[in-house]
Amino acid sequence: MAFAIAFRVELTVVSTGCLVYVVALGMQSYVAQGLLEFLNNEENIFHISSGYWLMVMMTLSSFVAVLSLNYVFFVSARIGVNMRSLTMSLIYDKALQLSSAARQEYTSGEILTLMSVDTERVFNFVAHGPWLVMGPLGFVISIMLIGVLFDFYSAIAGAVVLIVAMTLSVQQGDRIAKLQKMLLQVIDERVKVTSEALQGIRVMKFYAWEDSLAQRIERLRTREIALLRKFHLYQVVNTVMLFLTPSFLSGATLGLYVLIRHTITVVEAFTLIAMVNICHARGDTTAFRLEGLNLEVDRGSLVMIVGKVGSGKSSLVNAILGEMPRTSGV
Repeated sequence: MAFAIAFRVELTVVSTGCLVYVVALGMQSYVAQGLLEFLNNEENIFHISSGYWLMVMMTLSSFVAVLSLNYVFFVSARIGVNMRSLTMSLIYDKALQLSSAARQEYTSGEILTLMSVDTERVFNFVAHGPWLVMGPLGFVISIMLIGVLFDFYSAIAGAVVLIVAMTLSVQQGDRIAKLQKMLLQVIDERVKVTSEALQGIRVMKFYAWEDSLAQRIERLRTREIALLRKFHLYQVVNTVMLFLTPSFLSGATLGLYVLIRHTITVVEAFTLIAMVNICHARGDTTAFRLEGLNLEVDRGSLVMIVGKVGSGKSSLVNAILGEMPRTSGV
């Protein structure tokens, strides 16, 4: 709640941008219908006799939609970074102020997990939070447009398919959340054991406990990898299901419309597909790359590359070894 109050202006901008994006996306469906009717020499819904003005309207609506969407996620990412930094600072300040009794309740591994893993979850939630607004809003607007421009039954069929898909996605999300909780517990234990081993490395070397400790860490790592594989498998299933939803949604609405009317025109088909796509969001297809790296290593020095899973440690090593394609730089 404190974060919401502190970033109330930015969150208001994000909400407004989401509304503008959904409205502009819905306007594209109307303009597309008007263009198709114009090409068929029919009276379009805007009563505009010039195709140039229709193209200008389509361009403007597309420009506004893309601009508002990118600005929304830019502001959301900036809010997420600030919230993550504030959370890490609060955890660090609190860790320095813990009493001796409180230090017995929280290990260094738990504190490290809070600062690395949990703060990253705060960033991800805020960065992808706009879909929590645009998703339901786009769903309501698209169903209303289908019902107004076509018929009530096709809109109901699309709503039922989308609600079923969302229900399955929520259930899958609950499984992913439970699995992530188990994964965080294993990561916390592994970080705790590793941290304690590094802190007591002299005692460990003195009593020759390296092998037993390495086996313990290896068992934890094996369990962590198994949970990671299951976690990502569930995520892939959920993502595939979400990407297939627009196809099922289009099939249900178009199929029922043809079943009732026994025919469908090109204008109606393209307009209906455009309205269905309001509920569809494409993921980021940008290829992974490392950029903005400035690295200087002294000869004979010992260098350790540390970071969270998936942050690019192996890619950095491969780039140094020349086993990763280089687009620019030395």
